[in-house]
Amino acid sequence: MDRPSNPDASNHRILLTGATGFVGSFVAPVLARCGHPLRLAVRDQGRVDPALASLPNTDVFETGDLADDTPLDEAMQGVQTVVHLAGLGHILSGQPEEDAFMRSNAQATANLAAAAQKAGAKRFIHLSSVAAIAPNSVSIVIDDRTDLSPQTPFARSKRAAEGHVQAFAENREALAVSLRPPLIVGAAARGNWALLQRLAATGLPLPFGLARNRRSVIDLETLANAIAHLCETPPDPGLSGNYLITGSPALALRDVIKALRHGMGRGAGLLPVPTGLLVALGTLAGRRRQMSGLFGELLIDATRFTDTFGFQAPDRVAEAIEQSGRAFLKNRTARRSRH
Repeated sequence: MDRPSNPDASNHRILLTGATGFVGSFVAPVLARCGHPLRLAVRDQGRVDPALASLPNTDVFETGDLADDTPLDEAMQGVQTVVHLAGLGHILSGQPEEDAFMRSNAQATANLAAAAQKAGAKRFIHLSSVAAIAPNSVSIVIDDRTDLSPQTPFARSKRAAEGHVQAFAENREALAVSLRPPLIVGAAARGNWALLQRLAATGLPLPFGLARNRRSVIDLETLANAIAHLCETPPDPGLSGNYLITGSPALALRDVIKALRHGMGRGAGLLPVPTGLLVALGTLAGRRRQMSGLFGELLIDATRFTDTFGFQAPDRVAEAIEQSGRAFLKNRTARRSRH
């Protein structure tokens, strides 16, 4: 896909947070291949994959906890663009839930955005979530006009972080974008995606044959390419804002399982069990939110992002799900062989 023409695109430095995480470890090589000098800002340098640290024109900078009041001036030297992917998606044991999310997602973003603004950076790209504006199941098609209340501590922290990102571009020539993706597909993903992969890998018949609910998801490749595209977008404050982004097409749950199992070299193995019964049983077992995430609808219209930035997500969700299933099974087999 063609990226926007930008005179400083080949030499401006990008600072990337979250390079040790699920999304960041995929995004880093994509940015490096674009020819940008890349700085991986990490909490603990010892956790960085050597393959990432040795990417062309890449250096690693240990920042400690971004939520701490630690000066970031040195980390920001020469940085034109910040790509902020670090954050808390799963609760840390022993910490108050709301406080933990606000600290890791909102306060860390506030500190980083302030440091980037002070250093004169021109772009700040932040990975938020569709959860900032919608629950994990909704009967309407969500677009950038949707504004439902955040339902969870994670969602509220992402909504708060978005405000700090927008402050970065106030009264200056700069671009501040928060991306709001749905579930991100990949072999190393957590949450409901990890559950689906584990279920698919069992090879047992699964009761999802009647699960026709469609959910938007996004694959890592599409998300990474969108981020790289934004890194080369001119820093026009008029383009700043919060944007939904999604892969294509949205698939029914039964088709997701079929694609996962196809990638694993297995048949679909789906039983025609009424989804209402499954939801009721899951709710009785205390899994109401998980049932909503599996059997509810979540459809996203990302037209505004496409029209604003000229980025069109390819129709590769089914292919990406197959790849995810294949990689999940390969990784699991490799882990077992080491034990």
